[in-house]
Amino acid sequence: MRRFKTFAAASVLALSLAAPAFAGTLTTFATTTDVNSSDITWTDNGTSGTLNTSNTTTGDLVNFQFEHIAGLQSYLQGNLTAYEKINNGLGVTTTAAGTSDGVNDSQSINSVFSISYTLATPINVGGMLLSNLLTATVTPNTASASITGTDGGSSATLSASTNKNNVYTVSFTSDFLKFQPSTSYSISLAFNSVTPDFELDNSFISSFVADLVGSFAANPAPTSIPEVPSAALLIIGMAAVGVSARRRAAAAASV
Repeated sequence: MRRFKTFAAASVLALSLAAPAFAGTLTTFATTTDVNSSDITWTDNGTSGTLNTSNTTTGDLVNFQFEHIAGLQSYLQGNLTAYEKINNGLGVTTTAAGTSDGVNDSQSINSVFSISYTLATPINVGGMLLSNLLTATVTPNTASASITGTDGGSSATLSASTNKNNVYTVSFTSDFLKFQPSTSYSISLAFNSVTPDFELDNSFISSFVADLVGSFAANPAPTSIPEVPSAALLIIGMAAVGVSARRRAAAAASV
C-alpha cells in the first residue's frame, strides 16, 4: 500500500473543472485514486502503442468514490475498494502516430476503449450480486482522445467528452446509477509520476508507467438506482391497486 500523493486531490479538482462550456455545468459524480504505484502502463510497440493496467488479470486496485449522487445507498458511500481494468484487461492499442509541437507531446488513441471499476467484493442486492461501479467507454468518431503532456515532463492527461461536434462519444454504465438520456458525459484521466519522462520517440510516445487519477462527470448528474426490494414492493403495490380497482368495477357492474 503506498501513501496517497498530495497532488492527487488537486488533480481530481483540476479535472473536475475541465468540462466543456457548451455542455452546461457538469457534475463530477465519481473519482478514483490508485492504491499501488505505477498502476498504468504505456508500451511503445514500434508500429503501435498500448495502454493498459499493470495487472492485466484482476486489474489494479483503486479507491473509488461516488459524489453528488441523490439517494445513494449507505453501503456505496465513502471509499470503495475496486479493480480498474482497460478493455477488460486486454488494454487498448492505437496505430495513430504521436505528435509534438516542441513543447507538448500528444498520443492519439484511435480505437474504442473502456475503463471499468468493479467492486473487489460484490454486493448482494435483492438476491443479485452487483459489482459494476462504473464503466466508461470512449468511441472515436471524427477525432481521437489523446494523452497529452509536456515534453520531458512527469505528468500527462487524457480527457474526452460528449460534444456538439460529435468528434467522439463517451458513455457510462453502472449497476448502481441511472444515467439520463441525452446527457453530456466527460472522462478525465491524470497520469502522475510518469516514469521515465513523457516524450515522443520516433512515431509513438516512449514506454512509461504512471499513477492514475480519474474523474467522471455528467450533466445532468446520474441518480441512484432504487434497491431491488424497494422496486419490487412498488410494483407489487401498484398491481394490488389495479386488482382492487378491477374488483370494484366488477362488483359495480353486477349490481
